[in-house]
Amino acid sequence: MNDYWDALRSVFSGRKVICVGEVSASFALTVDQLYRLGASEVLVASFGHGTGPQPKNATIAILPSGARPITSMESIRAEHAALSNPSPDLLAAIDAFDDDRTAVLVSHFLNCVPTLDGRPFLSYRRPEWLALEDKSVIDEFWDRIGVRRSVSKTTRVDPYHLQVASIEMANDAGVVWSGDARDGFNGGGEYVRWLRDESDLESATKYFAPRCDLVRVMPFLEGIPCSVHGIVFDNSVAVLRPVEMVVLRRTEPHEKGPLLYAGCASFYDPPDEVRAEMRELARRVGSALRAEVGFHGAFTVDGVATAAGFLPTELNPRMGAGLSVILGGLSDLPIQLLLDALVGGVALDIDPVEFEAELLEAADRDRAGGTWMSIPGVTLPDAMRPAVFSSRVWRWASDAEPADATITTGPSVLGSFVRFRFSGSRTPVGPSVGERAAAAWAFVDSEFGTGIGRLTAAPDVC
Repeated sequence: MNDYWDALRSVFSGRKVICVGEVSASFALTVDQLYRLGASEVLVASFGHGTGPQPKNATIAILPSGARPITSMESIRAEHAALSNPSPDLLAAIDAFDDDRTAVLVSHFLNCVPTLDGRPFLSYRRPEWLALEDKSVIDEFWDRIGVRRSVSKTTRVDPYHLQVASIEMANDAGVVWSGDARDGFNGGGEYVRWLRDESDLESATKYFAPRCDLVRVMPFLEGIPCSVHGIVFDNSVAVLRPVEMVVLRRTEPHEKGPLLYAGCASFYDPPDEVRAEMRELARRVGSALRAEVGFHGAFTVDGVATAAGFLPTELNPRMGAGLSVILGGLSDLPIQLLLDALVGGVALDIDPVEFEAELLEAADRDRAGGTWMSIPGVTLPDAMRPAVFSSRVWRWASDAEPADATITTGPSVLGSFVRFRFSGSRTPVGPSVGERAAAAWAFVDSEFGTGIGRLTAAPDVC
């Protein structure tokens, strides 16, 4: 691991660093790593404290965040706007810290802003990369590079065309609509709706009409939602292992439809042939990204492990949450800063083949992850407690019991945040964690009255 640290020292050693965005708790590990890399001083300028430990030995500036957003996408877009048009408070904080304008600026993996008040970020997401996250165009990319996918149809947002496309694409489980990126990046399932019968058409159309011009209609894919990460270097693509996306199903009507994205984990193992298929697909995608749009850094292909194998549904030319999860066993690896440098065009003395082998071995050995979400309109205590999974339900652990998960609660920009971090040594390897995750939110409802409602897990049909 020392080689990776050495590769980064020239970027940060002896320099001031400004971490901008999100909540300050999200930069706690980054600040520790920056000081280990020789940074002289660190400023964290964020839009709230968040849940979890705060950065140590850093100057922390908490900025006014304006009106509280209702959804995660509103929060992300508000942050992008705040960085594109910095407030006097933000400008004053960074000017006071960096009066000679020599600091290195870092943000998080969703940053798409190239500069802040003339100071360049070490890395950001280029417009041509962002364009490929649009689910209404990605099927053309799959076809262009020869990736096997589900049938689909993209249509404009009006009741007639959406109904016709849905009738044409539906299977026994219905269809999934995915909205375009007309108004900017969207993720976390915000613009994804599962329509199980014609009774869902009207409400889904009303949702998409003010937000999108186009919607992709696809048959519902039964199985375990998964993703696979790749990391693009100048002449190679490092490919990692599958990650389960914890996508649960509401059993009661909800304005956002039946699907709920609620974290990710690496305990699930699809069949060997599906794993191999996912990794080969990621290698092909990474090579195409580099050739077509000059992409470097981490990306993720999301899809579903179905009875017919893995079928991709979206491409995210950026790091996904699953990468931090599957590299949990490599706590001594400054992965986000390495990726920032790679995206930023810094020449890193890293062998991609050795890098892939080391990361893959660690990801298969040390399993991690869990389920989490922000809950709007709820105030929960700032706490961390152990819990036990027994007889298919969760309960608080007694002092003498080994914990099956650690539950963290606290504030978020939306209201409150809850995370179940499943124990790597006490969570079964192989099966999906969906059942544990669904039971986790039933426990949260019973303990805190959060009103999330009953959830069920996706079945493993591979």
